[in-house]
Amino acid sequence: MGTAGRPTRPGDRAGRGSGVEPVADMPSLSPAAAAYGCRPHRELAPGARTGGPGPLGEAPPLMQQYVALREVPMDVLIVAVDTRGGVQPYTALAAGLRARGHPTVVAAPEDLTWLPEQHGVPAVALPGSMQEAAARLPSSEGMRGLVPRGMQDEVSRQAAVRTAALLEAAPEAGVVLAGIGGAPIARAVADRIGARFLPAHLHPLGPATGAFPGVLAPHVPRWSGRAGNRLAHRITALAAAAPTRPAERAARTAAGLAERPAARPETGALYGISPQVLPQPSDWPPGHVLTGYWFLDDPGAALDPELEAFLADGPPPVVVGFGSMSSTDARRASRTVTAALRATGSRGVLLTGWGGLAGDDPGPGFLVRTAVPHDLLLPRAAAVVHHAGAGTTAAGLRAGIPQVTIPYGVDQPFWAARVHELGAGTAPIPRRRLTTERLVEALERCLRDGSLRERARQLGAAIRAEDGVGTAVTRLETWAALDPRR
Repeated sequence: MGTAGRPTRPGDRAGRGSGVEPVADMPSLSPAAAAYGCRPHRELAPGARTGGPGPLGEAPPLMQQYVALREVPMDVLIVAVDTRGGVQPYTALAAGLRARGHPTVVAAPEDLTWLPEQHGVPAVALPGSMQEAAARLPSSEGMRGLVPRGMQDEVSRQAAVRTAALLEAAPEAGVVLAGIGGAPIARAVADRIGARFLPAHLHPLGPATGAFPGVLAPHVPRWSGRAGNRLAHRITALAAAAPTRPAERAARTAAGLAERPAARPETGALYGISPQVLPQPSDWPPGHVLTGYWFLDDPGAALDPELEAFLADGPPPVVVGFGSMSSTDARRASRTVTAALRATGSRGVLLTGWGGLAGDDPGPGFLVRTAVPHDLLLPRAAAVVHHAGAGTTAAGLRAGIPQVTIPYGVDQPFWAARVHELGAGTAPIPRRRLTTERLVEALERCLRDGSLRERARQLGAAIRAEDGVGTAVTRLETWAALDPRR
């Protein structure tokens, strides 16, 4: 991916177009590719379409096609407008793409570009700090919508500014990926430079399914069954569209495009979610795939010496942290947590994050840090207490330890309920109902219930056996080469 030159206009890129009818009879395509409604593409290596002689020798036709697809590099732009918990999995996906030979750049808020750069992934800084924006809110408690009340105009303005900045950086991408946070910008940029857009979600957004409820409407009565789950997805779609449509209109205006994009079919989506956690819906269209989580590991990373000494000096602690959430009274939240830990005889590592807990020293048996890599800390913990953000939930499940979830709002009640349904954690405690007594009860079960601990351990082993990034890259390669809009 280049960083110089002006962006091209839609249609400038040779071979692009829409309205191409897919070929129905595709004997040389794999069943999975045929399920996309796709056709063999001009960039496949000679012989890959028919299985005849070519540079891949006499390998079986399907293997020829697979290798040929991987030999076509993609220039990929990932737009990650999110907190650290969201930018991190997109960085992992970018690193996986680059390892497979696909030049990839991550566009992220200016206070988070260090994360992809630290892992060897080029980054484009989008104006604005996610942490500063969060600090302007009085509290994260009781959040309901994707955009806090009164901030829609600011979100739309920011979308326009970030779109202009990203186009100024002149990405030469052929494929643009984003989840719900970056999609308004990513779709506009993709249309402006003539690239293709593919949703890459960290949440189960998209087509309605009866397999599980919508992520923004998780409390569906059991008696409503699959029909209730589908209705919850429609409610989620409406709730997600309300703030994102104005932002996308602002982004398109900044890109010099018509406010309303041309209607085009969605040919697929990648979901960085483990099929151990959510079932792959049988009623989703082909091409919408739960790939497994996109974990970002750093083999060279290490815990600081004081934390290492603390972990070695006693039984595994309980880790408590609320990530990017803020509390109305962080000191009171810390007192509630430390009192519950003392009542259960537990040591604790408190992660203050963006203001969910206070940074005061709670005394012996506790250690306070702003943030610590979950992949290094959680496997050495007895349990984790957290806000049920998608990233922290995934890290806790991977570590194979019991979880106490204290959801603040938005998608967090969905993930909290799912942890409980999987048998890997206790019933959620909504943030506004958090008391020392409720937390003590939940911690006692996490620490003493052998069946819960065993279920968490088994689930962690299954998730660690997955290769979510590798699966996502392979799926993207297939989609990019066979998508009929190419």
